[in-house]
This record gives sequence, structure tokens and C-alpha cells, in this order.
Amino acid sequence: MKSKIRALTLSSQVPRTVLWDSFEYTGAPEDFSWVLPVLPGAVLEESTDAWFETLETVTRTNVTSPLVTCASPSGGGVGCGSSADAGADAAPAGKFYDGGGVMVLHQGTVGPYETVTLRSTDGDALTTWLQGHGYAIPPDIQPTIDDYTSQGDDFIALRLQPGVSVQKMTPVRVVTPGGEFLLPLRMVAAGVAEHVNIVLYVIGEQRYAMPDLHEVSVDPSQLTWTFANNSNNYAELHRQALAKNLGFSYLPAFAYRGGFASSLPGPNGSQARFVVQNSTSYNSYATFADLYFAQAAANDNKPLNGCSSIVPLLNGTRLVTADGRDDTLAATELECEKHTDISAAMLGMHPANVWLTRLELDLPKEALSMDCTVVPADSQATISNQLQAAHANDRPSGCEEIVFESKLARGLPGRGSLVFLVLFGGLLWLRRRGAAC
Repeated sequence: MKSKIRALTLSSQVPRTVLWDSFEYTGAPEDFSWVLPVLPGAVLEESTDAWFETLETVTRTNVTSPLVTCASPSGGGVGCGSSADAGADAAPAGKFYDGGGVMVLHQGTVGPYETVTLRSTDGDALTTWLQGHGYAIPPDIQPTIDDYTSQGDDFIALRLQPGVSVQKMTPVRVVTPGGEFLLPLRMVAAGVAEHVNIVLYVIGEQRYAMPDLHEVSVDPSQLTWTFANNSNNYAELHRQALAKNLGFSYLPAFAYRGGFASSLPGPNGSQARFVVQNSTSYNSYATFADLYFAQAAANDNKPLNGCSSIVPLLNGTRLVTADGRDDTLAATELECEKHTDISAAMLGMHPANVWLTRLELDLPKEALSMDCTVVPADSQATISNQLQAAHANDRPSGCEEIVFESKLARGLPGRGSLVFLVLFGGLLWLRRRGAAC
């Protein structure tokens, strides 16, 4: 089983964090279990596949070919080019002791899962309780459980309800009042190979970074497009970037402010359009919110009617609160057809000011010995996921590379004269400044 912590919302107005997690699992349904350390007061809620599908679609890197001019049979010229995705991965609440020093804070069901929230000061007792109730706990994770229990953390565990197949598994979200701004990595270490790939989407009123790791980037000047098979070398450049610093690195691949309701950038300066299709129709959408609700409808085999009334609300700056009092925006107004991921993400924030940031990691197992903090980035600049290759292989016959030539440069002084003019202007500025003194 692979548990990929994929999305984290950070709110300062209403102190809380929301951590979304999705699962990749093959095996017998009764063998599936998931355990996460949480701060006291955390609750588990069901999410949707549409949430992660939309996050991936909107933020994954897209590489386009260099612009070329190809001769047509009539002797004219037309621009041509193509693109390819190049993602790196592309119940009632109660408290009772159940013996052995373990307190059961909550039992219930969330979607297809049975869930339980536990508290204990004894890591061995907690593990014994979990194993005795059918939860699989690898032996190598015991020291991590001991450490979390000594810090006073609670634990949320879930498993599939009897008779439910793995095809019914859905993502979940953990809502923590006053939660810490960190990515809990230590529990991910169980059963991983030498490396673990993580795509983390951070949602907050700033662009965020991970200071415990080294920030890296892909150099666009090294991107090469191969016309023979419409491929590119982004994946290899991406791998090389994340391998720096012994793998203790992360790559910000996308960062955009207000992208939940505003149009998103597409290839070559165009506006992005995203297509959703169900069994009877299809439609295209330009905003995250429209795409999310349409994808959720398609997954539920419902008409692609969308929830257009929500987009104007997400373009506003009213604070999103639970009750909508004092001229704030009630979170329930951002829900549609019982799909609540956007409302959960926006609670405590001003929607038009919210950033969506995509951070990509390929961490060595050694890096999973710590939980990584998430803090506002030094730079609050937009990061585009639309890249254009700088070089090309196997250019089609008759297609020439466009070479920039400024028409304004024709008839202007030569380079020597231009340098003289710049220097002369500088001398005039110095003289005027000196005269003013």
C-alpha cells in the first residue's frame, strides 16, 4: 500500500490545517489499514477522487515544442508545434478506555471505511490494540509510534468495512484545529523502497516552501523536443534536479494566486481549457472550480451541469467562515451536490487571495526520519507549469527555427555608438547629480 500525502491547506484566520491523503493499494481488502498521528482534536472526513484529479490536471507540467515555420506546398509558411504533458509523476463521539492503557476517543464510519481515534502514552500498548483489532502495523514503524505517543499525539486509524472492495476506496482529509504547518513523513517510511515520490499541493494565502529541504528547479534552456516522436527530456532533467543534495530536495513546479476561480495559463500564452467527459457528453472548463465540480459529476455518472454560481464567490475577498456571520462567506455556499473539498480548503481564507502551489519530491528513505515544516516562501512570484523547449531534434523537413530579429534595430547606430550613448547618458547623470550637491 502506498499512502501519498497530497494536499495541505494552511489557514491563519481560522487556525487549522487540512491534510488530504489518497491511497494506492493492491491486495486483499481485509488487509488494508492506514494509521496517522494527529494533534488532539483532529477529525477525519471523506474526500473525492475528483479533488485529486483536478489538482493534478491543473498543476502538472506541460512542455511544448519550439516554434518553427514550415513551408507549405503553396510556398507559404505556417507556424507549427505540439505539446505533451510531462509531469514528474505526472458515529457518536465518546471517550472510553479499552484496556491496556489505550483510550478510544471516537469510533465510526467515513465513506467505505471503519475509523477509530486513539490516545495512549504507551506506544507498545497502542500497537497491541491496533494489531488486536485487525490493523497491520509493520515492526519497523514501532519506534516512530513510540516517539509520537511520547509527544502527546493521538492516532487516527482506518480500514475498509467488511464486504467493501478496494475499488471503492476514496481519499480522506484530516482536519486539525490549530494544526502545525508540517508534512508528516515519518509514518510514510513503512514499507517504502529506497525512494518515495510525493506530490504535495499546498493551499494558503501565500506561496509556501519547505526549508528543511533544498529548493531546486529545472533549467528551461536545457529542454529539448524530439519531433520524431513528440517527446521531450523534461522527465530526465526533473530526475537530475531532485537527485541534487543527495535527494534532500524539492521542486516548486506550479504556484498561482487566485487560480480556483480565475482562468489558468495554457501553452504559448493561451488560456487553458480542460475537458471532462461522461458516458453521454463532454464539455471544457477554464477554472479549477468548474473543472472540479464537473469531474465530480462525471465520476458520479451525473450530467455535467456544473456549479457556476460558486465561481463568482471564489473571485471575492470575503473571509470564509463556518457560519457566514458579520459579512463573511459561509463555507456551505462553496459546496455543490455534497462535494465539499473546496469549502474545506477555503475555510479561514479569502478565496481570491489563495495560492495553489505544487511541490514535487523524490526523497530517499533516510529523509523520512523527520517531519518537514512548511513556511511562506521568500519569493511570492508565480511559477508557470507551461514550459517551451529551447532546442529541437529531428526537425521536420522544410521547418526552420524562428530566429528573433528586431525591426526596430534597423537603421539604429552600431553597437559601438550605442555603448557610447549609454555611457554618455551616465556621465550626464553624474554631472547633474554633482551639480545638485
